[in-house]
Amino acid sequence: MTTATFDVALGPNISIQDTSGNTLLTAISNAAVTVNFLAAGSEASGSGNVTNGTLNLTFNIPQGAAGAQGPQGPAGAPGTNGTNGTNGTNGATNPATTTTIGGVIVGNGISVDGTGKIAAVTTVEELASTALDFSTDGSTTAYTLTPTAPETLTLAGGVAGVLHEVILIVKQGATGYAVTLPTTNVTYIGSPTVDATANAVTMLRFITVDGGATYIGSIF
Repeated sequence: MTTATFDVALGPNISIQDTSGNTLLTAISNAAVTVNFLAAGSEASGSGNVTNGTLNLTFNIPQGAAGAQGPQGPAGAPGTNGTNGTNGTNGATNPATTTTIGGVIVGNGISVDGTGKIAAVTTVEELASTALDFSTDGSTTAYTLTPTAPETLTLAGGVAGVLHEVILIVKQGATGYAVTLPTTNVTYIGSPTVDATANAVTMLRFITVDGGATYIGSIF
């Protein structure tokens, strides 16, 4: 334990003296205490005096060594949520056209109207030779033929795994000519023939489901 020594100095208000003039007692009406904290390890000290009837005491006390850190306090309550961010703008839309559904390109043989309805499209072309060629993508092809001389037709091509067809429209002119239908690998429903009468129109259909290994023909 650290002790302190106090030096007391009496003030000028002397009320009791001995016969030799020595001060025996000063009147005290108040007291004031001051405590100063010193760094740990410092020496304790103190002092005191009486001034105008007030006893003044001063204590210089060293601090103790720092204690160990206390345990962590409990977690505080969660903070409030932040405000929501603004919504992003909508992306642009691509309207349907005759060749696209939005941004998706439609393949051959398919069309799209302005409402998004999908429809099969059959291309019609004039037969440039005697071969009725099936398309390479499985879509339907239609040929027109206006014979100017007798014709013998053949079939070629086809995509396996789909119902693949060719349509033939024979339009006779002022003079009709005989048109011989394909015979290789073809099975006909009934006995279709091309009308060779002037201005006559005959429409026939040929299909394959095995890529052209076999065909089926009929009057359309």
